[in-house]
Amino acid sequence: MSLAVTDYASPPAAALGAVLGLSLVAALWQFPSPFDGNGDASWLLYVAGRYLDGAQLYVDVFETNPPMSILLSVPAAWLSRQTGIAAELCLYTQVIVIACVSLWAAARLAEPAGLIRPDQRAIFLALAAFAMLVMPSRCFAQREHFAAIVLLPYLMLQAARWRGPPPVGFGLPLLAGLGAGLAMCIKPYFGLCLAFAHLALLVRSLAAAEAGLRLSTYRSHIMAAARDGRLVPPEAIVALAGLAVYVAAALLFFPDYFGPLLERIALAYLPHRLTPAQFFASHAFLLLLSVSAFAWLARIPFWAPLPLALAAGAAGGLASALIQFKGWAYHQLPTVTLALLAIAAASLLANPSRHERRSSRALALGALALLFGAAAPAVFAAHDKPRALEAAIRSHAPHPSLLIASSNLGLSFPLVSRLNARWTGRSASLWMSEGSSSLLGHERDPERRKRLKVLFDLDRQNFVEDAVRSRPDVIGLAAVDAESDLLPWAMAVPVMAVLLADYQQTALVDGVRVMVRKDLLNRNMAPVAGPTR
Repeated sequence: MSLAVTDYASPPAAALGAVLGLSLVAALWQFPSPFDGNGDASWLLYVAGRYLDGAQLYVDVFETNPPMSILLSVPAAWLSRQTGIAAELCLYTQVIVIACVSLWAAARLAEPAGLIRPDQRAIFLALAAFAMLVMPSRCFAQREHFAAIVLLPYLMLQAARWRGPPPVGFGLPLLAGLGAGLAMCIKPYFGLCLAFAHLALLVRSLAAAEAGLRLSTYRSHIMAAARDGRLVPPEAIVALAGLAVYVAAALLFFPDYFGPLLERIALAYLPHRLTPAQFFASHAFLLLLSVSAFAWLARIPFWAPLPLALAAGAAGGLASALIQFKGWAYHQLPTVTLALLAIAAASLLANPSRHERRSSRALALGALALLFGAAAPAVFAAHDKPRALEAAIRSHAPHPSLLIASSNLGLSFPLVSRLNARWTGRSASLWMSEGSSSLLGHERDPERRKRLKVLFDLDRQNFVEDAVRSRPDVIGLAAVDAESDLLPWAMAVPVMAVLLADYQQTALVDGVRVMVRKDLLNRNMAPVAGPTR
Protein backbone atom coordinates (compact mmCIF):
# COMPACT_ATOMS: atom_id res chain seq x y z
CA MET A 1 0.00 0.00 0.00
CA SER A 2 1.41 3.38 -0.99
CA LEU A 3 1.86 6.15 1.50
CA ALA A 4 0.03 9.43 1.16
CA VAL A 5 1.95 12.66 1.01
CA THR A 6 0.98 13.50 4.57
CA ASP A 7 2.16 10.07 5.73
CA TYR A 8 5.63 10.81 4.48
CA ALA A 9 5.86 14.52 5.22
CA SER A 10 5.96 14.60 9.00
CA PRO A 11 8.77 12.18 9.99
CA PRO A 12 11.46 13.54 7.60
CA ALA A 13 10.42 17.11 8.43
CA ALA A 14 10.76 16.43 12.15
CA ALA A 15 14.05 14.58 11.69
CA LEU A 16 15.45 17.30 9.46
CA GLY A 17 14.37 19.97 11.94
CA ALA A 18 16.02 18.14 14.84
CA VAL A 19 19.27 17.67 12.94
CA LEU A 20 19.15 21.31 11.87
CA GLY A 21 18.96 22.35 15.53
CA LEU A 22 21.99 20.19 16.37
CA SER A 23 23.84 21.61 13.37
CA LEU A 24 23.17 25.15 14.50
CA VAL A 25 24.59 24.38 17.94
CA ALA A 26 27.64 22.74 16.33
CA ALA A 27 28.29 25.71 14.05
CA LEU A 28 27.45 28.78 16.15
CA TRP A 29 30.76 28.76 18.02
CA GLN A 30 32.50 29.54 14.73
CA PHE A 31 30.40 32.59 14.00
CA PRO A 32 32.83 35.49 13.53
CA SER A 33 33.15 38.16 16.17
CA PRO A 34 33.31 41.76 14.89
CA PHE A 35 37.11 41.76 14.98
CA ASP A 36 37.82 38.18 13.98
CA GLY A 37 36.36 38.02 10.49
CA ASN A 38 38.14 37.23 7.27
CA GLY A 39 40.95 39.38 5.93
CA ASP A 40 39.29 40.27 2.63
CA ALA A 41 36.14 41.69 4.22
CA SER A 42 38.20 43.64 6.76
CA TRP A 43 40.47 45.07 4.07
CA LEU A 44 37.59 46.07 1.78
CA LEU A 45 35.91 47.76 4.74
CA TYR A 46 39.13 49.72 5.32
CA VAL A 47 39.27 50.67 1.63
CA ALA A 48 35.63 51.82 1.81
CA GLY A 49 36.61 54.07 4.71
CA ARG A 50 39.50 55.52 2.72
CA TYR A 51 37.06 56.17 -0.13
CA LEU A 52 34.77 58.09 2.23
CA ASP A 53 37.82 60.08 3.35
CA GLY A 54 38.32 61.22 -0.23
CA ALA A 55 41.06 58.81 -1.31
CA GLN A 56 41.21 58.07 -5.03
CA LEU A 57 40.58 54.36 -5.48
CA TYR A 58 43.23 52.44 -7.43
CA VAL A 59 45.64 55.39 -7.07
CA ASP A 60 45.86 56.23 -3.35
CA VAL A 61 44.92 52.67 -2.45
CA PHE A 62 45.54 49.59 -4.59
CA GLU A 63 42.90 46.85 -4.83
CA THR A 64 42.57 44.01 -7.32
CA ASN A 65 38.78 43.79 -7.20
CA PRO A 66 36.43 45.94 -9.30
CA PRO A 67 34.60 48.88 -7.69
CA MET A 68 31.46 47.00 -6.59
CA SER A 69 33.50 44.88 -4.16
CA ILE A 70 34.43 48.11 -2.36
CA LEU A 71 31.08 49.85 -2.75
CA LEU A 72 29.37 46.93 -0.96
CA SER A 73 31.14 47.99 2.24
CA VAL A 74 30.58 51.74 1.88
CA PRO A 75 27.13 51.74 3.62
CA ALA A 76 28.60 49.95 6.65
CA ALA A 77 31.61 52.27 6.79
CA TRP A 78 29.35 55.32 6.54
CA LEU A 79 26.93 54.01 9.19
CA SER A 80 29.83 53.33 11.53
CA ARG A 81 30.94 56.95 11.29
CA GLN A 82 27.44 58.24 11.93
CA THR A 83 26.74 56.03 14.95
CA GLY A 84 30.14 55.21 16.44
CA ILE A 85 29.37 51.49 16.18
CA ALA A 86 32.25 49.30 15.03
CA ALA A 87 32.38 49.12 11.23
CA GLU A 88 32.53 45.33 11.33
CA LEU A 89 29.32 45.15 13.31
CA CYS A 90 27.67 47.50 10.83
CA LEU A 91 28.85 45.28 7.96
CA TYR A 92 27.49 42.13 9.61
CA THR A 93 24.20 43.91 10.26
CA GLN A 94 24.06 44.93 6.61
CA VAL A 95 24.55 41.31 5.51
CA ILE A 96 21.89 40.07 7.94
CA VAL A 97 19.37 42.65 6.66
CA ILE A 98 20.01 41.61 3.04
CA ALA A 99 19.67 37.94 4.03
CA CYS A 100 16.34 38.66 5.74
CA VAL A 101 15.06 40.37 2.59
CA SER A 102 16.17 37.36 0.54
CA LEU A 103 14.44 34.97 2.95
CA TRP A 104 11.28 37.08 2.85
CA ALA A 105 11.28 36.83 -0.94
CA ALA A 106 11.87 33.07 -0.71
CA ALA A 107 8.94 32.71 1.69
CA ARG A 108 6.70 34.70 -0.65
CA LEU A 109 7.64 32.45 -3.57
CA ALA A 110 7.84 29.04 -1.91
CA GLU A 111 4.25 28.25 -1.03
CA PRO A 112 2.03 30.38 -3.34
CA ALA A 113 4.01 29.31 -6.40
CA GLY A 114 3.74 25.68 -5.33
CA LEU A 115 7.51 25.20 -5.07
CA ILE A 116 7.38 23.83 -1.50
CA ARG A 117 4.44 22.23 0.30
CA PRO A 118 2.97 24.42 3.08
CA ASP A 119 3.96 21.97 5.83
CA GLN A 120 7.57 21.95 4.57
CA ARG A 121 8.13 25.64 3.98
CA ALA A 122 9.42 26.36 7.50
CA ILE A 123 12.04 23.61 7.20
CA PHE A 124 13.27 24.96 3.87
CA LEU A 125 13.48 28.53 5.16
CA ALA A 126 15.29 27.37 8.31
CA LEU A 127 17.88 25.60 6.16
CA ALA A 128 18.19 28.70 3.96
CA ALA A 129 18.76 30.84 7.05
CA PHE A 130 21.38 28.39 8.28
CA ALA A 131 23.13 28.40 4.88
CA MET A 132 23.15 32.20 4.71
CA LEU A 133 23.93 33.19 8.28
CA VAL A 134 25.73 30.33 10.04
CA MET A 135 27.48 28.12 7.49
CA PRO A 136 29.70 30.90 6.04
CA SER A 137 31.47 31.23 9.42
CA ARG A 138 34.58 33.38 8.85
CA CYS A 139 33.73 33.83 5.18
CA PHE A 140 30.91 36.06 6.44
CA ALA A 141 30.57 39.25 4.35
CA GLN A 142 32.80 37.92 1.59
CA ARG A 143 31.77 38.96 -1.91
CA GLU A 144 30.73 35.36 -2.61
CA HIS A 145 28.62 35.45 0.54
CA PHE A 146 26.71 38.46 -0.77
CA ALA A 147 26.27 36.69 -4.12
CA ALA A 148 24.92 33.48 -2.57
CA ILE A 149 22.33 35.49 -0.63
CA VAL A 150 21.06 37.67 -3.47
CA LEU A 151 20.91 34.87 -6.06
CA LEU A 152 18.29 32.83 -4.19
CA PRO A 153 15.15 34.90 -5.05
CA TYR A 154 16.08 34.94 -8.74
CA LEU A 155 16.56 31.17 -8.95
CA MET A 156 13.34 30.52 -7.07
CA LEU A 157 11.42 32.89 -9.32
CA GLN A 158 12.73 31.08 -12.41
CA ALA A 159 11.58 27.77 -10.97
CA ALA A 160 8.16 29.29 -10.30
CA ARG A 161 7.86 30.60 -13.88
CA TRP A 162 8.64 27.23 -15.45
CA ARG A 163 6.22 25.49 -13.10
CA GLY A 164 3.39 27.84 -14.04
CA PRO A 165 2.58 31.55 -14.01
CA PRO A 166 3.82 32.71 -10.56
CA PRO A 167 1.34 34.68 -8.45
CA VAL A 168 3.65 37.67 -8.07
CA GLY A 169 3.30 41.32 -8.92
CA PHE A 170 5.99 43.79 -9.93
CA GLY A 171 7.93 43.96 -6.66
CA LEU A 172 9.39 40.44 -6.48
CA PRO A 173 10.67 40.35 -10.09
CA LEU A 174 12.28 43.76 -9.55
CA LEU A 175 13.90 42.59 -6.30
CA ALA A 176 15.09 39.32 -7.84
CA GLY A 177 16.48 41.12 -10.89
CA LEU A 178 18.36 43.67 -8.79
CA GLY A 179 19.83 40.85 -6.69
CA ALA A 180 20.99 38.91 -9.75
CA GLY A 181 22.40 42.09 -11.27
CA LEU A 182 24.29 42.81 -8.06
CA ALA A 183 25.81 39.31 -8.10
CA MET A 184 27.09 39.85 -11.65
CA CYS A 185 28.42 43.29 -10.70
CA ILE A 186 30.41 41.71 -7.88
CA LYS A 187 31.88 39.14 -10.25
CA PRO A 188 30.63 38.57 -13.82
CA TYR A 189 31.29 34.84 -13.30
CA PHE A 190 28.07 34.61 -11.31
CA GLY A 191 26.16 35.10 -14.54
CA LEU A 192 26.90 31.40 -15.06
CA CYS A 193 24.62 30.56 -12.11
CA LEU A 194 21.75 32.32 -13.87
CA ALA A 195 22.57 30.95 -17.33
CA PHE A 196 22.85 27.36 -16.09
CA ALA A 197 19.51 27.63 -14.29
CA HIS A 198 17.75 29.01 -17.39
CA LEU A 199 19.26 26.28 -19.57
CA ALA A 200 18.38 23.47 -17.14
CA LEU A 201 14.76 24.61 -16.83
CA LEU A 202 14.46 24.92 -20.61
CA VAL A 203 15.84 21.40 -21.12
CA ARG A 204 13.42 20.09 -18.49
CA SER A 205 10.53 21.73 -20.31
CA LEU A 206 11.58 20.24 -23.65
CA ALA A 207 12.10 16.80 -22.11
CA ALA A 208 8.67 16.93 -20.51
CA ALA A 209 7.05 17.62 -23.86
CA GLU A 210 5.55 14.83 -25.93
CA ALA A 211 8.14 12.24 -27.01
CA GLY A 212 9.18 12.18 -30.65
CA LEU A 213 8.68 15.85 -31.35
CA ARG A 214 10.28 17.12 -34.52
CA LEU A 215 12.89 19.88 -34.49
CA SER A 216 10.32 22.39 -35.74
CA THR A 217 8.04 21.52 -32.83
CA TYR A 218 10.89 22.03 -30.35
CA ARG A 219 11.52 25.39 -31.99
CA SER A 220 7.91 26.39 -31.56
CA HIS A 221 8.04 25.21 -27.93
CA ILE A 222 11.00 27.52 -27.32
CA MET A 223 9.26 30.40 -29.10
CA ALA A 224 6.22 29.90 -26.86
CA ALA A 225 8.48 30.09 -23.81
CA ALA A 226 9.93 33.33 -25.15
CA ARG A 227 6.46 34.83 -25.73
CA ASP A 228 5.16 34.07 -22.24
CA GLY A 229 8.26 35.51 -20.55
CA ARG A 230 9.90 32.31 -19.36
CA LEU A 231 12.90 32.41 -21.68
CA VAL A 232 13.80 36.07 -21.01
CA PRO A 233 11.75 37.05 -17.96
CA PRO A 234 11.44 40.64 -16.69
CA GLU A 235 13.87 40.01 -13.83
CA ALA A 236 16.56 38.95 -16.34
CA ILE A 237 16.11 42.26 -18.15
CA VAL A 238 16.39 44.11 -14.82
CA ALA A 239 19.57 42.18 -13.97
CA LEU A 240 21.23 42.90 -17.33
CA ALA A 241 20.17 46.55 -17.20
CA GLY A 242 21.64 46.85 -13.71
CA LEU A 243 24.90 45.32 -14.90
CA ALA A 244 25.05 47.70 -17.87
CA VAL A 245 24.44 50.75 -15.65
CA TYR A 246 27.12 49.58 -13.24
CA VAL A 247 29.72 49.07 -15.99
CA ALA A 248 29.00 52.53 -17.40
CA ALA A 249 29.25 54.11 -13.93
CA ALA A 250 32.49 52.26 -13.18
CA LEU A 251 34.03 53.49 -16.42
CA LEU A 252 32.92 57.03 -15.62
CA PHE A 253 33.76 57.28 -11.91
CA PHE A 254 36.57 54.74 -11.51
CA PRO A 255 38.58 54.95 -14.73
CA ASP A 256 41.85 54.16 -12.94
CA TYR A 257 40.75 50.55 -12.49
CA PHE A 258 40.60 50.07 -16.26
CA GLY A 259 44.08 51.49 -16.89
CA PRO A 260 47.51 50.11 -15.95
CA LEU A 261 46.14 48.43 -12.81
CA LEU A 262 43.86 46.13 -14.79
CA GLU A 263 46.81 45.22 -17.03
CA ARG A 264 48.84 44.31 -13.94
CA ILE A 265 45.97 42.21 -12.59
CA ALA A 266 45.69 40.37 -15.90
CA LEU A 267 49.43 39.78 -16.01
CA ALA A 268 50.30 38.80 -12.43
CA TYR A 269 47.09 37.99 -10.52
CA LEU A 270 44.60 36.18 -12.75
CA PRO A 271 47.11 33.61 -14.14
CA HIS A 272 48.42 32.86 -10.63
CA ARG A 273 46.50 29.64 -9.92
CA LEU A 274 46.78 26.37 -8.08
CA THR A 275 47.85 23.20 -9.81
CA PRO A 276 44.98 20.78 -10.55
CA ALA A 277 46.19 18.50 -7.74
CA GLN A 278 46.13 21.38 -5.24
CA PHE A 279 42.71 22.61 -6.36
CA PHE A 280 40.96 19.25 -6.32
CA ALA A 281 42.51 18.41 -2.94
CA SER A 282 41.30 21.66 -1.36
CA HIS A 283 38.96 21.32 1.61
CA ALA A 284 36.13 23.19 -0.11
CA PHE A 285 36.19 20.98 -3.19
CA LEU A 286 36.36 17.80 -1.08
CA LEU A 287 33.36 19.07 0.89
CA LEU A 288 31.42 19.58 -2.34
CA LEU A 289 32.47 16.13 -3.54
CA SER A 290 31.25 14.57 -0.29
CA VAL A 291 27.93 16.36 -0.53
CA SER A 292 27.45 15.19 -4.11
CA ALA A 293 28.26 11.61 -3.12
CA PHE A 294 25.71 11.69 -0.30
CA ALA A 295 23.05 13.09 -2.61
CA TRP A 296 23.75 10.35 -5.15
CA LEU A 297 23.73 7.57 -2.57
CA ALA A 298 20.41 8.85 -1.19
CA ARG A 299 19.02 8.90 -4.75
CA ILE A 300 17.69 12.39 -4.23
CA PRO A 301 15.75 13.50 -7.34
CA PHE A 302 16.46 16.99 -8.69
CA TRP A 303 13.96 17.04 -11.58
CA ALA A 304 11.33 19.28 -9.98
CA PRO A 305 11.71 22.97 -10.99
CA LEU A 306 13.02 24.34 -7.68
CA PRO A 307 15.72 21.75 -6.90
CA LEU A 308 16.72 21.74 -10.58
CA ALA A 309 17.14 25.54 -10.68
CA LEU A 310 19.13 25.53 -7.43
CA ALA A 311 21.31 22.60 -8.50
CA ALA A 312 22.00 24.27 -11.84
CA GLY A 313 22.88 27.48 -9.99
CA ALA A 314 25.30 25.46 -7.84
CA ALA A 315 26.86 24.05 -11.02
CA GLY A 316 27.30 27.61 -12.28
CA GLY A 317 29.02 28.49 -9.01
CA LEU A 318 31.36 25.55 -9.45
CA ALA A 319 32.14 26.70 -12.99
CA SER A 320 32.97 30.14 -11.56
CA ALA A 321 35.39 28.60 -9.05
CA LEU A 322 36.97 26.48 -11.80
CA ILE A 323 37.51 29.55 -13.99
CA GLN A 324 39.30 31.35 -11.15
CA PHE A 325 41.08 28.15 -9.99
CA LYS A 326 42.42 29.72 -6.80
CA GLY A 327 41.17 27.04 -4.44
CA TRP A 328 40.12 29.45 -1.71
CA ALA A 329 37.22 28.17 0.36
CA TYR A 330 35.03 31.23 -0.06
CA HIS A 331 35.04 30.77 -3.85
CA GLN A 332 32.97 27.63 -3.26
CA LEU A 333 30.51 29.32 -0.90
CA PRO A 334 27.78 29.98 -3.56
CA THR A 335 28.16 26.41 -4.84
CA VAL A 336 27.84 24.81 -1.41
CA THR A 337 24.99 27.13 -0.36
CA LEU A 338 22.90 26.46 -3.47
CA ALA A 339 23.72 22.72 -3.35
CA LEU A 340 22.45 22.52 0.23
CA LEU A 341 19.21 24.26 -0.70
CA ALA A 342 18.80 22.09 -3.82
CA ILE A 343 19.14 18.94 -1.73
CA ALA A 344 16.74 20.33 0.87
CA ALA A 345 14.13 21.27 -1.75
CA ALA A 346 14.42 17.91 -3.55
CA SER A 347 14.16 15.97 -0.29
CA LEU A 348 11.17 17.89 0.96
CA LEU A 349 9.36 17.41 -2.33
CA ALA A 350 10.15 13.70 -2.58
CA ASN A 351 7.45 11.17 -1.74
CA PRO A 352 8.83 7.60 -1.55
CA SER A 353 6.17 4.93 -1.63
CA ARG A 354 7.96 2.41 0.59
CA HIS A 355 8.87 2.65 4.26
CA GLU A 356 12.38 1.30 3.64
CA ARG A 357 13.20 4.01 1.15
CA ARG A 358 11.74 6.61 3.49
CA SER A 359 13.97 5.50 6.37
CA SER A 360 17.04 5.27 4.13
CA ARG A 361 16.48 8.78 2.81
CA ALA A 362 15.87 10.20 6.29
CA LEU A 363 19.18 8.70 7.41
CA ALA A 364 21.01 10.10 4.40
CA LEU A 365 19.47 13.52 4.98
CA GLY A 366 20.60 13.42 8.59
CA ALA A 367 24.15 12.67 7.47
CA LEU A 368 23.97 15.47 4.91
CA ALA A 369 22.70 17.94 7.50
CA LEU A 370 25.50 17.03 9.89
CA LEU A 371 27.99 17.40 7.04
CA PHE A 372 26.74 20.89 6.31
CA GLY A 373 26.27 21.73 9.96
CA ALA A 374 29.71 20.72 11.20
CA ALA A 375 32.06 20.20 8.25
CA ALA A 376 31.03 23.17 6.11
CA PRO A 377 31.44 25.84 8.81
CA ALA A 378 34.80 24.30 9.71
CA VAL A 379 35.95 24.57 6.08
CA PHE A 380 34.77 28.17 5.79
CA ALA A 381 36.36 29.02 9.16
CA ALA A 382 39.89 28.30 7.94
CA HIS A 383 41.54 31.72 8.16
CA ASP A 384 44.82 33.02 9.46
CA LYS A 385 44.70 34.11 13.08
CA PRO A 386 48.06 35.79 13.83
CA ARG A 387 47.42 36.04 17.57
CA ALA A 388 51.11 35.97 18.54
CA LEU A 389 51.83 38.76 16.06
CA GLU A 390 48.99 40.81 17.48
CA ALA A 391 50.29 40.36 21.04
CA ALA A 392 53.86 41.22 20.02
CA ILE A 393 52.76 44.49 18.43
CA ARG A 394 50.30 45.42 21.15
CA SER A 395 52.98 45.07 23.83
CA HIS A 396 54.86 48.03 22.33
CA ALA A 397 52.07 50.22 20.99
CA PRO A 398 48.35 49.67 21.66
CA HIS A 399 47.24 51.70 18.61
CA PRO A 400 50.27 51.88 16.32
CA SER A 401 50.83 53.02 12.79
CA LEU A 402 51.60 49.79 10.98
CA LEU A 403 52.98 48.42 7.72
CA ILE A 404 53.56 44.74 6.94
CA ALA A 405 55.41 43.38 3.92
CA SER A 406 53.87 40.02 3.09
CA SER A 407 52.08 38.27 0.25
CA ASN A 408 49.43 37.14 2.77
CA LEU A 409 46.67 39.71 3.24
CA GLY A 410 45.42 37.70 6.23
CA LEU A 411 48.46 38.74 8.25
CA SER A 412 47.55 42.44 7.99
CA PHE A 413 43.75 42.33 8.13
CA PRO A 414 41.76 42.09 10.35
CA LEU A 415 44.86 42.62 12.51
CA VAL A 416 44.64 46.35 11.78
CA SER A 417 41.06 46.44 13.09
CA ARG A 418 41.86 44.37 16.16
CA LEU A 419 44.70 46.72 17.07
CA ASN A 420 42.78 49.83 16.03
CA ALA A 421 45.96 50.60 14.11
CA ARG A 422 46.61 53.09 11.33
CA TRP A 423 47.60 51.28 8.15
CA THR A 424 50.18 53.29 6.20
CA GLY A 425 50.39 51.29 2.97
CA ARG A 426 48.60 51.68 -0.32
CA SER A 427 48.12 47.93 -0.66
CA ALA A 428 47.24 45.18 1.80
CA SER A 429 49.87 42.76 0.52
CA LEU A 430 52.69 42.27 -1.96
CA TRP A 431 50.35 40.60 -4.44
CA MET A 432 52.17 41.76 -7.57
CA SER A 433 55.57 40.47 -6.49
CA GLU A 434 54.03 37.22 -5.20
CA GLY A 435 52.20 36.57 -8.47
CA SER A 436 55.16 37.63 -10.60
CA SER A 437 57.61 35.46 -8.65
CA SER A 438 55.35 32.41 -8.97
CA LEU A 439 54.76 32.89 -12.69
CA LEU A 440 58.43 33.56 -13.49
CA GLY A 441 59.21 30.01 -12.40
CA HIS A 442 57.63 28.56 -15.54
CA GLU A 443 57.18 31.50 -17.93
CA ARG A 444 59.22 31.07 -21.13
CA ASP A 445 58.13 34.06 -23.19
CA PRO A 446 60.94 36.69 -22.93
CA GLU A 447 58.56 39.64 -23.24
CA ARG A 448 56.22 38.38 -20.52
CA ARG A 449 59.19 37.58 -18.27
CA LYS A 450 60.40 41.14 -18.68
CA ARG A 451 56.99 42.56 -17.81
CA LEU A 452 56.67 40.28 -14.78
CA LYS A 453 60.07 41.41 -13.50
CA VAL A 454 59.00 45.03 -13.89
CA LEU A 455 55.88 44.33 -11.80
CA PHE A 456 57.96 42.54 -9.17
CA ASP A 457 60.26 45.55 -8.81
CA LEU A 458 57.34 48.01 -8.87
CA ASP A 459 55.57 46.20 -6.03
CA ARG A 460 58.67 46.21 -3.83
CA GLN A 461 59.36 49.85 -4.70
CA ASN A 462 55.81 50.83 -3.71
CA PHE A 463 56.37 49.23 -0.30
CA VAL A 464 59.66 51.09 0.13
CA GLU A 465 58.00 54.40 -0.75
CA ASP A 466 55.17 53.78 1.74
CA ALA A 467 57.60 52.82 4.51
CA VAL A 468 59.94 55.79 4.00
CA ARG A 469 57.10 58.25 3.64
CA SER A 470 55.17 57.17 6.74
CA ARG A 471 57.91 55.86 9.11
CA PRO A 472 55.32 53.71 10.90
CA ASP A 473 55.64 52.71 14.54
CA VAL A 474 55.91 49.07 13.51
CA ILE A 475 57.13 47.44 10.31
CA GLY A 476 56.50 43.75 9.74
CA LEU A 477 58.69 41.80 7.34
CA ALA A 478 57.60 38.33 6.26
CA ALA A 479 60.07 35.62 7.25
CA VAL A 480 58.23 32.30 6.99
CA ASP A 481 61.50 30.56 6.05
CA ALA A 482 64.97 31.45 4.83
CA GLU A 483 63.84 31.56 1.21
CA SER A 484 60.97 33.98 1.83
CA ASP A 485 62.73 36.16 4.45
CA LEU A 486 62.38 39.78 3.30
CA LEU A 487 64.97 41.26 5.66
CA PRO A 488 67.97 40.58 3.36
CA TRP A 489 66.10 42.21 0.47
CA ALA A 490 65.18 45.23 2.61
CA MET A 491 68.76 45.71 3.83
CA ALA A 492 70.00 45.54 0.22
CA VAL A 493 67.87 48.58 -0.67
CA PRO A 494 69.92 51.61 0.50
CA VAL A 495 66.98 53.79 1.54
CA MET A 496 65.37 50.89 3.44
CA ALA A 497 68.65 50.07 5.15
CA VAL A 498 68.85 53.66 6.39
CA LEU A 499 65.24 53.54 7.58
CA LEU A 500 65.62 50.18 9.36
CA ALA A 501 68.64 51.49 11.23
CA ASP A 502 66.08 53.36 13.34
CA TYR A 503 64.18 50.11 14.08
CA GLN A 504 64.87 47.16 16.33
CA GLN A 505 63.54 43.64 15.86
CA THR A 506 61.57 42.65 18.96
CA ALA A 507 60.04 39.35 17.85
CA LEU A 508 59.76 36.77 15.09
CA VAL A 509 56.21 35.39 15.34
CA ASP A 510 53.62 34.02 12.91
CA GLY A 511 56.27 34.16 10.20
CA VAL A 512 56.81 37.93 10.59
CA ARG A 513 59.77 39.95 11.91
CA VAL A 514 58.37 42.66 14.18
CA MET A 515 60.48 45.80 13.73
CA VAL A 516 59.66 48.59 16.21
CA ARG A 517 60.95 52.15 15.99
CA LYS A 518 63.73 52.65 18.52
CA ASP A 519 62.42 55.97 19.79
CA LEU A 520 59.11 54.27 20.59
CA LEU A 521 60.95 51.50 22.44
CA ASN A 522 63.03 54.03 24.39
CA ARG A 523 59.94 56.00 25.30
CA ASN A 524 58.16 52.87 26.53
CA MET A 525 61.21 51.80 28.57
CA ALA A 526 61.78 55.24 30.13
CA PRO A 527 61.37 55.08 33.92
CA VAL A 528 58.21 56.60 35.29
CA ALA A 529 58.79 58.92 38.25
CA GLY A 530 56.89 57.80 41.32
CA PRO A 531 55.76 59.84 44.26
CA THR A 532 58.57 61.05 46.56
CA ARG A 533 58.60 60.14 50.19
